[in-house]
Amino acid sequence: MTLKQINGGKPCFKEEVIENITQTCMYQLDRHRLNIQVLTESPSGTADHPSVVESVEAEVKQMAKLMGVMGAISYLNNGGILEFEPEL
Repeated sequence: MTLKQINGGKPCFKEEVIENITQTCMYQLDRHRLNIQVLTESPSGTADHPSVVESVEAEVKQMAKLMGVMGAISYLNNGGILEFEPEL
């Protein structure tokens, strides 16, 4: 029996927290993806080339951080079982 079933079908606090973090990460990932798209497809009106490259790199780093958070949530949700092999 799951916590959701015990709680009368309503999400428990843990599920709500995990869902909130996941949705926030998904929103932020999409925002960074859109920023990269604008920077790479519409260079007019943006900074000089080195600044564009640095800006894209910063966006990618933020995406990697968020993907790490989502991986940690997945790890916790699966009882400590990795769904992927991390590169060491």
